[in-house]
Amino acid sequence: MKILLIGQTTLHWGRMEYGNIGNFYIIEPFIRELHKSFPNAEISTTLQMSDRFIEEEKIKVLPMSLYYSWDNDKAKAEEEINIVENYLKTGFFSKMTPYIEAVQEADLIIDFSGDIWGDNANFLGDDRFYVGLLKNKIPQLLGKTNVMLAGSPGPFSNKDTYELAKEVYKNFDLVTNRESLSRKILQKNEFDLSKTVDLACPAFL
Repeated sequence: MKILLIGQTTLHWGRMEYGNIGNFYIIEPFIRELHKSFPNAEISTTLQMSDRFIEEEKIKVLPMSLYYSWDNDKAKAEEEINIVENYLKTGFFSKMTPYIEAVQEADLIIDFSGDIWGDNANFLGDDRFYVGLLKNKIPQLLGKTNVMLAGSPGPFSNKDTYELAKEVYKNFDLVTNRESLSRKILQKNEFDLSKTVDLACPAFL
């Protein structure tokens, strides 16, 4: 089994381990629980972790550019969507990208975006939330199991991404929501909550 971990927490090296202790309190036990639940799984991620973490937690770190690189990311992600949609029509990939290849190889794609799955993502870079939505949509189009871990979705004031966000959210196989306020925001914005489960943030473990 192969697991791919992505999300808006895909940040420069050190940010997950030393930038926000809450993120680290989630990612360390989560990786360990994945190994416990899927003992033979290979775990790859676009989150940039230290050599110590990679070795001790037995994961493979992929280049950050697969998710976001501050370099024409919107056009690259839209091209990937076009490639996948053409594949669904023809049965052939006209082109392969490292991200599509990683998704194709994975059995389970997990999004860990925390509290930046929404407007807050755009503080990190231009069109960041839009690009992240397309990165979620690709495994959904390819029929992969796609879940969101420990999310705090919202807010969603950007009209350009609103409908796409609703579509992508609806097509997650499971969302574990960690904020009662997020549920209210999702309800207010008429998101489909049929696959959303409210749980305590894993950081409290």
